Amino acid sequence: MRVATFALSNQMLQASLTTQVRMSQAQLQEASGLVSTDYGGLGGDAGTVIDLETSLSRLSSYSDAATTAVNRIEVMYDVMSSVTDLLASFRSTLSSASLDTDADTVATTAQSALDELVSLLNTQYNGRTLFSGSHTDSPAVDLDGLTYDLSTLETAQTGYYQGDDRTSSVRVSSSQVVDYGVTADSDGIETAIRVLASFATATSDTLTDDAITTGMALISDAVDDVLVSQTGLSLDASTLEGAIERNESTITLASEMVSDIAETDIAEVAVRISAYETQLEASYAALAKIQSVNLLDYLR
Repeated sequence: MRVATFALSNQMLQASLTTQVRMSQAQLQEASGLVSTDYGGLGGDAGTVIDLETSLSRLSSYSDAATTAVNRIEVMYDVMSSVTDLLASFRSTLSSASLDTDADTVATTAQSALDELVSLLNTQYNGRTLFSGSHTDSPAVDLDGLTYDLSTLETAQTGYYQGDDRTSSVRVSSSQVVDYGVTADSDGIETAIRVLASFATATSDTLTDDAITTGMALISDAVDDVLVSQTGLSLDASTLEGAIERNESTITLASEMVSDIAETDIAEVAVRISAYETQLEASYAALAKIQSVNLLDYLR
């Protein structure tokens, strides 16, 4: 390196190195599709991206929790539908019963329906008992130790219920919590259990016209109450689905904002890389030219 050309050579070398660094960064952006692989490379936009990603994580958690709740509600709704079908079927059995010949049939049908009802009310979903309130790890209904008969057909008994009166809840946003669910201690469920358990004890001596009439009326009341519960579940599901939809819309918007900041335009980066390559080629050629200058060439 000659004294006369040192300053110019050094300046051009630094410019070449700077261009080479920029081209390497552009090549990394092209390969990753990102402006930077860490927050530091985003400059003043790093805080915005961090805030947006935090919001995205929180919204996704809300949506996941709400989706799980909707799935539970759908199972509960299906169970309530099965309960109404079961009660309607037994009501038909009563309406066609003959006092002289059908006492055993009524008792057998009632017992079978009762067993099915208890099984439905003890339904579990993902390891949780659905109809026992906050006692999700234990059965909602247990008839052991309880006595029913047609003489006490109109006397309520709630000792079968093993849960509490707390329904489930789920947070769907920073400002909204949705309560949902049905417990097996509702009036309709209690009535249904009482009617079926009482008629399961029917004999030719105890099965009377009054008992049948009362039983049919009570079953109608129970069905009406269960249908109200189903309507409540439907409204809960609608509320949750609306919250999920709002969260998903916000997630989409926030994701687009993160993409606008953090992701790079591949076509634009490719153009820059091409320009950097041209600059480097010119810089290397100029450096080679400067370093090839020899004073003796001019003194000859």
